[in-house]
Amino acid sequence: MNSDETPTTPLPDDVLPPEPTPAGDPERVAPTRTRPAARPLLIGAATGVAVLLVGGVGIGAIAALNDRGTFPAVPAAEVSDVDAAGVDPTADTPPADTAADAERRAQQERERQAQEEAARQAAEAQDAASGSAALVVAIDLAVTAAQGTGASSVELESYGWSVDVILPDGSEVDVRVARDGTTTVRADHRDDEADPPIDTARIDDIVAAAIGAAGPGIVTSIETDDGTRYDVTVAREAGGQVEVELAADLTVIAVDRD
Repeated sequence: MNSDETPTTPLPDDVLPPEPTPAGDPERVAPTRTRPAARPLLIGAATGVAVLLVGGVGIGAIAALNDRGTFPAVPAAEVSDVDAAGVDPTADTPPADTAADAERRAQQERERQAQEEAARQAAEAQDAASGSAALVVAIDLAVTAAQGTGASSVELESYGWSVDVILPDGSEVDVRVARDGTTTVRADHRDDEADPPIDTARIDDIVAAAIGAAGPGIVTSIETDDGTRYDVTVAREAGGQVEVELAADLTVIAVDRD
């Protein structure tokens, strides 16, 4: 029995009593928990394995770490959908077509086609007007309108033909013949002395001889002259005009190319 009269139980003979630990012992402190030294090595090894597994992505991620082992912060404003998609934000993007744009292009196409058609029709009309038959018709209409005896010249104009008609008194007057066949006698355009008349029965041969000498083209005028029987102007398909002088038998006397 102890001094404070508290009953005690005797220990077995083979058990030693515990050493007393003073409650206020200044020399005894709680043990400090320390990180095992092998943990950094394990982290490094795990990082290496991760790099090998993810390839280039892992390398880029490791390279992005700062000195403190964390990823640097990126402001949200610097990240956009365009950057994520890999598209150059500075590239010019054509605006979408509107209904007005489509209608404008359609109108331009219609105008272009109309111009081409007008040019084609004008070319066909000019070819027809310069043909032998058209020249003969123009001369006949002009002579009838002026009550003449023949014509000394016929020239292709934008409106139709200009014909110098020989009058019974030996003078001549200019008569305009439109493409629709209407005629206008220009009494103020007279010449007191007329040149010899064109033989309309030979116009086919005159046109053929002139084009044969000048090259491919259309005859734009035929006129007579005392010195040479016929002076013929040919507008060449290749460009430029050619003056052809023909004798009475339609042999070529001279060719003057512009």
